[in-house]
Amino acid sequence: MICYLTTDAAIEHAWLKDELKAAVADSYNMVSVDGDMSTNDTCILLANGLAGNTPLNAQHPDAATFRAALRHITQYLAREMARDGEGATKLMTVHVRNARDKADAIKAARAITVSPLWQCALGGGDPNWGRISAALGASGCDVDQATYDIFIGDVQVMRQGMAANYDQNAARAAMAGSEVIVTVDLHLGDGKATAWGCDLTHGYVDENTLYTR
Repeated sequence: MICYLTTDAAIEHAWLKDELKAAVADSYNMVSVDGDMSTNDTCILLANGLAGNTPLNAQHPDAATFRAALRHITQYLAREMARDGEGATKLMTVHVRNARDKADAIKAARAITVSPLWQCALGGGDPNWGRISAALGASGCDVDQATYDIFIGDVQVMRQGMAANYDQNAARAAMAGSEVIVTVDLHLGDGKATAWGCDLTHGYVDENTLYTR
């Protein structure tokens, strides 16, 4: 990825650098197609000051407005990158809530988005929650098997670490659209994170066998 963001607002450099770093942490650093990285993954924000405003900083009355706008555009673009992944047919959104802390929530959310087994299940519309549970367990985050819940869309497929009594057709329907939402509630703290990914299809293999031809 190479992302260029521009604004004609006047902004103090140090504050802008901090805000961009925070925005990237919750957007581009939470998106993955296959878990790999490129040598040129870059996000650049240019501010030319032509608006003539008093330079924005943490104390500026418009600081929160700028911060919200920056988060909105970076998260929107991150989602669209995942939606447009190589060979992708489905956007995957993973919400992890009530983790031990934010670091654990990030581990869990990202582990699910990069699990090839779950990505394949996603591509086939198979609500195989065991793949989600396996990715969660391998993520390195704190998990109490007796407490965590998993939802696919609005369908609860795991309750307190055990298979829930759910409608299989409803779960398949939750997998059928162009966007599938997975929610994991760990019931351990107040950490939360959202990550984005996509399904793994034959199209991904096709695209990645043609680069040097």
